[in-house]
Amino acid sequence: MTELLVPQAPSDDSEKPPAIFLSYQWDHQPEVKAIRKHLEMAGFPCWMDIGQMGGGDQLFARISQGMRSAKLVLCMVTEKYSGSENCNKEVNLANLLNKPIIPILIDRTPWPPEGAMSMLFSQLLYIQFYNEKEYVRGEKFWDDAKFSELLGQISYHANPDESMVTEEYRNWIPQVEDKPAIVKKVEETKPNSQPKSNHQEHLEHPSVFISYQWGKQPEIKRLFSRLTSLGYHCWLDINQMGGGDPLYSKIDKGIRNAKVVVSCVTPKYALSANCRREVSLSDALRKPVVPLLMEQMTWPPEGPMSMTFTQLLYIDFTKETSQANFDDEKFDELLLKIQEHAQPTLQLETAGDEADKSPGQNEEEGTQDEVSQEEKPDEEGQSQEGATSEELNESERPSSSEQEEPQRQDSPAQVEKTASSPSVKSQSQESNGSTGSGKKNKKSSFCIII
Repeated sequence: MTELLVPQAPSDDSEKPPAIFLSYQWDHQPEVKAIRKHLEMAGFPCWMDIGQMGGGDQLFARISQGMRSAKLVLCMVTEKYSGSENCNKEVNLANLLNKPIIPILIDRTPWPPEGAMSMLFSQLLYIQFYNEKEYVRGEKFWDDAKFSELLGQISYHANPDESMVTEEYRNWIPQVEDKPAIVKKVEETKPNSQPKSNHQEHLEHPSVFISYQWGKQPEIKRLFSRLTSLGYHCWLDINQMGGGDPLYSKIDKGIRNAKVVVSCVTPKYALSANCRREVSLSDALRKPVVPLLMEQMTWPPEGPMSMTFTQLLYIDFTKETSQANFDDEKFDELLLKIQEHAQPTLQLETAGDEADKSPGQNEEEGTQDEVSQEEKPDEEGQSQEGATSEELNESERPSSSEQEEPQRQDSPAQVEKTASSPSVKSQSQESNGSTGSGKKNKKSSFCIII
C-alpha cells in the first residue's frame, strides 16, 4: 500500500522568529516577494506563506503561529485583498492579537477599501507603494522615499538584524540636510574650573522634542537644521533608528528628558496612532507643548488630540514661505515660545573656524622667521647695491653705548631700513650669525654717523 506524501512546510522553529508577517492576496505574489527581499536586505526577516503547504488546518496553524510570533503585520492592500475571505481572517486575527498593522497600497485602491476591513483600516494610515510607472513584476516598483518611510514605521516595533543588512541598506537611515558637521556643548568658563570631558558632553539630553508625521519629513528636516544651527539640542526620530532599544522606548526617553515638545500638526498627524501617543505622553508628563499648524485644517483637530490642543494657541506655519527656510516672523514667534522653557546648549563650529584658533600671542608677536623670509629678497637686492648699504644695515643694531647717546642722526638709507626694523633685525642677526668671518669684516668697516 503506497503512502501519500504531503510536502511539509519548512520549519519556523528558530531562535529568532520573523519579526514581520506579510499578509497578501496570491495574485500579487511577485510584488510581495520583491518587498520581502528588500526588507530582509534591510535586516528585517519576514514570514510569508510561500512553502506553507498542506492546506486546511495545517496551513491555518502555520499562519497563526507566524502571526503570533511576529512583532507587526504588513497588509498588502489591493481590491482583491479586501474581498478575500482568508485575508479578512488574517486582519481580524492581527487585530485580536493587538499586533501593529501597517497597510501598504500595492495597487490602485480606494481608501478605506470596501468590505469588512474598512472599519479597521479607516483608523490607520497607509503607505502608497504603487505609482504610474511601468515595472517588471518581481522587481522593485516603489520609490525610495516610500520604502524609507516603511522602514521608519517598522523601527517603532522591531530592530534590524545587523547580520542580515546588506551594503545597499547599511546606511538606510535618512539624514538631515544641512546638519552641522561639528556640534559641541557650550561650556561656561569659570575660574579654576577644568573643561568637561567629551564623554560628559554627550550625556546632555535633547531639550526640544519634535513630534511630526512622516509625510512632512522634508519640512521637519529643515526645521531641525534651523533650530540646531541656533544651538538648540533637538530630538528627531530619524536620528534614533537602528540598533538599541525599539523606537517606542527611545521616544519615551526623548519626551521625558525634553523641556519642551514641538508638535507639527497636520490632518495626518491628528489621525496617526503614533503621533497621538506622543501627544498623550507629553500631556501626561505635563511637558509644555507648542503646536505648529503645518497645513490648513480645523482647530482643534478632531480626535483624541482635541482635549490637549483645545487649550493651546497654535503658530500658523501653513504658508509655504514660512516652511521654506524657517526664518520669518512665525519662526521668531516659535523661538520665543521655546526660550520660555529651553535655552541653546550647542555651539557650532565649521572647518574654517579651526584655522582661526591660533593663539593671540602668535598673532601679536608674529612669526619673525616667516616675515624675515618674505623680506629676504629685498635685502639681498639691497646688499648687492654696495658695501655702504650693508654697513648701514648693520648699523641698525645699536649697542648699549649707542642707546645712551642723547642724539642720533640717521641717513636716509637707515631711515628706510628702520620701517621694518623687527624683521630686519632678526634677518640681519641670522645672516650675521651664519657669515662668520664676514661679520668681523663688516664690523671693521662699521661707522656711526652722528
